[in-house]
Amino acid sequence: MKTNKILHIAIVLCALALNLFFVQASKAGTFTATGSMNTGRVWHTATLLQNGQVLVAGGTPDGSSGTASSELYDPNTGTWTNTGSMSEGRVIFTATLLTNGTVLAFGTDASFGVFTGPLFEIYNPTNGMWTAYYYTNYTIGRHTATLLPNGEVLIAGGINDIIAGTSSGAQLFDPSTGLLTPTGSMTTPRYWHVAVLLTNGLVLVAGGGNTSGALSSAELYNPATGTWTNTGAMNVARLTQPTGTLLPNGKVLVTGGTEGENGGEIYDPSNGVWTLTTGEFDGHYNTATLLPNGRVLVAGGSVSGGYPVADTVGYDPITGENKRTGEMTEGRNTQTATLLTNGQVLLAGGGYPNNNSAELYNPNGGLPVVMQNITRAASGAFQFSFTNTPSLNFGVLASTNLSIPIANWPEIAIISDSGIGQYQFSDIQATNYPSRFYVLNPP
Repeated sequence: MKTNKILHIAIVLCALALNLFFVQASKAGTFTATGSMNTGRVWHTATLLQNGQVLVAGGTPDGSSGTASSELYDPNTGTWTNTGSMSEGRVIFTATLLTNGTVLAFGTDASFGVFTGPLFEIYNPTNGMWTAYYYTNYTIGRHTATLLPNGEVLIAGGINDIIAGTSSGAQLFDPSTGLLTPTGSMTTPRYWHVAVLLTNGLVLVAGGGNTSGALSSAELYNPATGTWTNTGAMNVARLTQPTGTLLPNGKVLVTGGTEGENGGEIYDPSNGVWTLTTGEFDGHYNTATLLPNGRVLVAGGSVSGGYPVADTVGYDPITGENKRTGEMTEGRNTQTATLLTNGQVLLAGGGYPNNNSAELYNPNGGLPVVMQNITRAASGAFQFSFTNTPSLNFGVLASTNLSIPIANWPEIAIISDSGIGQYQFSDIQATNYPSRFYVLNPP
């Protein structure tokens, strides 16, 4: 141990003499800007198409009226191209990739101006055109749309302007006929809830709200019988777009919601019980994306006053813990997050102040950066700054490794000898996050 410690000190002193220190990026994730959308958007949708491109549609650029425009993101070039527009602007609606490769856009929020367009329409990637389907003259928004194993789509709840309130109704959309058919109604009217298809074929619906306020209740839809049954209630009432993520173990992670913005919980289908997670998630209006490694990236959201945050959290289903993983290039809420075929995540819109901006999360880290301006304090600690973006994640030298991934480094940090053959990094600028303290094992 002592020999290893001496060797490590020698390496650091050589770097001090050169006043230039090369650092390799670790395998922790990084955020980098990509091409900006042609239209600024919040409360829009993003759908991964079968060709690997991402269809972004609707939303509102200014918070007052919806846009009918849609555009395509090409991961190969990082660019956006306008495609066919919907018949009318849609805000807070759903977009579902159907088994035939087309996309179903359903409903809109009537509070964003008068809507006289079709209840739903379908996008065809082969020609970039939308086909409108007119039903009775009403709108529904803040509902959920879930693709079932048989290819139909379950439309549940929401705010229906005919009944002038929250709906408990549910309908099935059949892509083969283009028809909507009523199915069993939920036990509780709800809007802005979350819906997740479970591995057993049932659909979990949880949270949302109605005239009684925010809801913690949950229920299950059985496609075989078209009926709903209550299941265990969440520990926290969650209204305003909570996220629901099916984990590799078959359980469901739910985060966010206005009343539940400071934590998440896990639903176990085997017993119908919810368990709170450890750690903290930031805000409501966040996104949650299941990564190829089985972890969940929870990004952005709003905190008190509606201010969008750039913080992200990684949830680990194995340990049950969530830890901060870094910061996006800017604060975002009501953005979209889409897992690309290359394993990266596209985060688009909802930015402050740039609603048309987009960025990529790379779970495998970023490019090497250069550390410089190294000095040694009287206490013996090493102080340094580095070039390039401060939000990358690093390990010092190729021959060292991090016991904990580094999150969102500032431009100045401290390296100090722990006295036990290790060197510690502390984040001296992030005083609000004292847990950002990391250990480097020397070679």
